[in-house]
Amino acid sequence: MDDQHQYYEKIFSTALDTRWENAPGKEVIITALKHYNFPDKANLLDVGCGTGFLLNRIYNEICATWILTGVDYSEQAIKKGKNSFPYLDLFCEDGAEMHFEANFFDVLISYGSYEHFKEPEAALAEASRVLKPGGLFFIMVPTLGVDRIDRDDEGWYLEREVV
Repeated sequence: MDDQHQYYEKIFSTALDTRWENAPGKEVIITALKHYNFPDKANLLDVGCGTGFLLNRIYNEICATWILTGVDYSEQAIKKGKNSFPYLDLFCEDGAEMHFEANFFDVLISYGSYEHFKEPEAALAEASRVLKPGGLFFIMVPTLGVDRIDRDDEGWYLEREVV
């Protein structure tokens, strides 16, 4: 397990994993999803889903009939998510190498994840592979190289010490 993987396992084994659940950027994704007319059984994938908190919001605020799936690098996050939201399909795997068939998902979302991938280009290619032609990808990536000191709920930065 590399340092970055250990970092996220440590985060998700503490209460620190909830500090960015209500980050303002997640509201942008919720609002954007509400503006589209998706089928009742749309397949949606959250890449870097953490505990599945954003997927749970989608379930409660937008559509409980969608098939909601998430992948995350952290075993701790997925374990917590499966315990908290058993109706979500959550998988512990690398977003750059997912087990899904090609052209499977109608919608992909990702909040604050791709900037943490070792090879973001490979992860984006994988997202393209599993997204149906004409599907939509809602992604939010913070300004790379800028450590926000004015907010605590807009992401994690490896240079910050985890307590």
